Amino acid sequence: MGTQETRKSRRYNQKYISKCPHVLEKHTNLSDSEAVKTFVATYDRHNGYKRNLIMAYEHYARLYNLTFSKPKYQENAKVPKIPQEAKIETIMANSPLELRTAIAISKDNATFMLPNTPVETSKTPPLTVRD
Repeated sequence: MGTQETRKSRRYNQKYISKCPHVLEKHTNLSDSEAVKTFVATYDRHNGYKRNLIMAYEHYARLYNLTFSKPKYQENAKVPKIPQEAKIETIMANSPLELRTAIAISKDNATFMLPNTPVETSKTPPLTVRD
């Protein structure tokens, strides 16, 4: 990941997390860390969002010298989507020869590539025609 991309994602995270205390402030008393923990635990959102709320409150608590023991929230693993046969054919038709060959091999072996997974073609020897 390049430096520019890192700065962009860091800016996005800071901007996103800076909104979290406002959400907490609407629903609970920020000076009571136990009330915040209870609210976040019962809040009807996914664990990634709850983790961001807790991280934001941890910064808030540090800023105002409040005692706060941070609970842990782990994001659930996402189930990968396996592409349909027609989608694979469309991708192969619009791909360069090396990538098309790699996709055809993985398709024939029933080892479908996950989206956003780079194909390592530089480490494999080039194909040659032999008599």
